[in-house]
Amino acid sequence: LSDTDETGGRVFAERLRKAVEGLEVLHHGQSIRFTISLGVADLSHPSIDYADLIAWADRALFASKKAGRNRVTVYE
Repeated sequence: LSDTDETGGRVFAERLRKAVEGLEVLHHGQSIRFTISLGVADLSHPSIDYADLIAWADRALFASKKAGRNRVTVYE
C-alpha cells in the first residue's frame, strides 16, 4: 500500500480480515466459511529495503498464525 503508514496498513488489513471472515462460499451445495491471517510491515525504518520489508511482513504473518490465526499482526 503506497503512501500508507503502519496505522493505515493495520486498519486496511483488519478491514480485509473482517471482510473475508464474513464471506460464505457455496461449493457443491455446501456452505464454506474461512478466515485469513495477515502480517503488516512498513518502510518507515531508515535502512529497510524491499527484501527486509517482505521478511518482516512474513514474520508478522507467522506470528498471527502462531497466536491463533484469523488476526492481524504488525511487525515491531
